[in-house]
Amino acid sequence: MRGRQIWVETPIAHRVHWYAGSVALAGLLVFGVLLWTGDAPSERPTAFWVLAAGCILGELRPVRIFAREDLSETLSTTFAFALLLGFGVTPAVAVLAAGSLVADGVGRRGVLKSAFNVGQYTLALASAGFVILAISGSTVLMPTGRVDGGDLVALMAATGAFFLVNNVLISVVIAVAQGVTVIPLLRRQLAMQLLADGVLLGLAPVVLVVAEHSPALIPLLVVPIVAVHITTRVSLERQREALHDALTGLPNRTLFLDRVRETIRTRGPGVRAAVLLLDLDRFKDVNDTLGHHVGDELLRLIGPRLCGATDDEDVVARLGGDEFAVLVMDARDEVAARAAAMRLVESLADPIVVEDLLLHVEACVGIALLPDDGDDPNSLLQRADIALYVAKEERAKIVRYSAERDGHSRERLTLLGELRHAIDMDQLILHYQPVIELESRRCVAVEALVRWNHPVHGQLPPIEFIPIAERSGLIAPVTEFVLAAAIAQGAAWRASGVPLRIAVNVSMTNLLDLDLPRLIGRLLTDAAIPPDCLELEITESTLMSDPEQAMTVFEPLHEMGVKLAVDDFGTGYSSLAYLRQLPLSTLKIDKSFVGAAMVNENDLIIVRSILDLARNLGLEVIAEGVEDAATAAMLKSIGCRLAQGYHFGRPVPAEQLDALIQAPSVRSSESA
Repeated sequence: MRGRQIWVETPIAHRVHWYAGSVALAGLLVFGVLLWTGDAPSERPTAFWVLAAGCILGELRPVRIFAREDLSETLSTTFAFALLLGFGVTPAVAVLAAGSLVADGVGRRGVLKSAFNVGQYTLALASAGFVILAISGSTVLMPTGRVDGGDLVALMAATGAFFLVNNVLISVVIAVAQGVTVIPLLRRQLAMQLLADGVLLGLAPVVLVVAEHSPALIPLLVVPIVAVHITTRVSLERQREALHDALTGLPNRTLFLDRVRETIRTRGPGVRAAVLLLDLDRFKDVNDTLGHHVGDELLRLIGPRLCGATDDEDVVARLGGDEFAVLVMDARDEVAARAAAMRLVESLADPIVVEDLLLHVEACVGIALLPDDGDDPNSLLQRADIALYVAKEERAKIVRYSAERDGHSRERLTLLGELRHAIDMDQLILHYQPVIELESRRCVAVEALVRWNHPVHGQLPPIEFIPIAERSGLIAPVTEFVLAAAIAQGAAWRASGVPLRIAVNVSMTNLLDLDLPRLIGRLLTDAAIPPDCLELEITESTLMSDPEQAMTVFEPLHEMGVKLAVDDFGTGYSSLAYLRQLPLSTLKIDKSFVGAAMVNENDLIIVRSILDLARNLGLEVIAEGVEDAATAAMLKSIGCRLAQGYHFGRPVPAEQLDALIQAPSVRSSESA
């Protein structure tokens, strides 16, 4: 593996120059010693040149690793290690260095990067050669293209030495560039590369034997080598998807919080840093007026500007929608943090060109300082969010967190701490609201709504704690509880002869979790109920904030058989193209249209249009917010089949709903 473009997009820090130069110099010195003491291969030219050609071609055709470090995995590893085993260190280093220089020349990479790559390879191969010499007493382990059983120890030890030195050199340069400690990063690097590098290095003796005795068969060995690289690339792409925003390529919330946590842990109790939360002004107007594709392109172009306004070691992330977060490592005090925030704001001062349109972008920034405003990632992000809220409310560009400026902050932070234990203490419960078939008046489905039985504040509705859970990272365990409880209740109703479909609300944060389909699959399997008994609801505005990410999670759920619904439809100005592409089953008409349809002709037209649209797309429609018999009758007359609202029943615990769902029809709930 090589570190090709670690310094491409940002100015090269002095410490990176120093480390890369040190590795290059050390490699050059070792290379010189090898050239002085080593012998070039004088025998078996066919095998040598076959392996040399494979090594150089492998350098020219790297497999890119899609990670922030921008590394690449090359096909040269197997051939270079085969040269080491069959011809010694000097020929292996010479060929691999030549291939690296050719590849870097083709890629027009700088002198320092090329020198670092050569130094890295030289030191890794030299360490493996030294191990072979120390164990076997010879510089060439397989001079005849064969290996004896007694040489296996030397072979395995040399493989380990090459793998370890190569990855240590790469991990150190990444750690230096990012300002993090080496050991945690090295652990991740070794775990990530162990299987791929192990297979590639393990194939080297086989490649050497084939090159020695049947070189015409070498192309057949390229197939498993390429297969290993493809597997590595797919694995790393999936790892990146889980930790990076699909639209901008920036770290997502999970990776951002992990970087903050690592900074706190590795830099000690005296660390000074800042978390900045940035939100664009009037971004919704761009989506509504120009379309989501313009909004997406605008966000993609904003990412590089924010990165260009930060230092190398800072972390820029997109948390979702038009919200970005920045971890400023060198924030000694509020003055330094404000200066960093002002650089972010000023980076957006120049208009951004999208589809020949000049778009003027402004932003607000909330600041939370470490350790003054919090000593853990979630509290820092939450307090930066409070500061951002104050900035928007006061129409200020930059605001530092202050508990006195937010009357609810202490209570919200207290709730955050208590929410962590609410699930374990059985304080979260589900209420269920019926969905009624207007023709038969039967209850055919229910919507599960979470409540918090707080020991002090009483029963809290979701609006009081779900936003806190979403911003603090606690939404995942809350959602898992809701899904598990709803599916278990659905199984109980099904066992009693009432096969109801249960709808559960999910957020954009849930859609960032690529493990959500696996969790739902496990819960459905454990409950032994069909997947189509579960329906996931997401609001239209949330869905349209990142439809590509929604598709990533929706597709496996749809293939599983889980139903997917758009809630509050009609309020988010959905792109019909996305509506057609997403694997949806249901549209829920927002209650603002349903409630006004009796008195406002325009709202009635909207309801009729949604019904026609859904019918043409083969989607089911549920009208929300039905609060009287007249509205129910009107909906039935215009062809709406399903409805939900206080007229039919408020959300209640499951045991209170049993009588309703067992009945053949539903009476109007006039007292509701």
